Amino acid sequence: MTLLLFRHGKTAHGPDRDRLSSTGEEQIRLLGRALNGLPLPDRLFHGTHRRHHQSADILRGIWTERAFPMHPGLHALDEFDVRVLAASGGGAEVDGHAPGTEKVYAYIREVFGGWVHASDCAYESFGQFLARCRAELDRLGQLDGTIAVVTSGGVIAALAASLDADPRATFLARVAEAGTGSISEIEYDGSTPRVVRFGDLGHLPVELHTIL
Repeated sequence: MTLLLFRHGKTAHGPDRDRLSSTGEEQIRLLGRALNGLPLPDRLFHGTHRRHHQSADILRGIWTERAFPMHPGLHALDEFDVRVLAASGGGAEVDGHAPGTEKVYAYIREVFGGWVHASDCAYESFGQFLARCRAELDRLGQLDGTIAVVTSGGVIAALAASLDADPRATFLARVAEAGTGSISEIEYDGSTPRVVRFGDLGHLPVELHTIL
């Protein structure tokens, strides 16, 4: 079984950030076209956020040879509570930066470090978020074939981190590498999942490599 993890496209500026920008729409179109000549996924799932729905709809429109059913989305694939970012200004200082750069790593450590290492939290703690993502990974792992999932960078990083001995350190590193419109991949050897690809942006031109 193979799990393909697609991060949604770049979102718009302003108060309504839960929608794709024109750049984000293009990122997802290019992602869909890059996979169009390959065997398509057997199933397509996504979270409930608007940006998840929009990204999945673009893929459905490209992958017309497969009739992927519409569904309301899975809450288990939703991003962590955005109040974690309340003091960060919404990520303006790294907006437009490519994932995996030192500026992005520094931003992630500053913004997420306290939440990741806190023993408790007024809303969903990192431990609860990690457990939610891992439970969904285990559920998806019971399915057959190739499963495609459209979700957010935090979820993708948490899915990968849940397989590591030090999930907190792995999450902080991975979430800085999961750019918008990226492809990650988890393969199952029997019942054991392993990450074989993470934050792949090879289908996008360099000018479309963005973290937020």
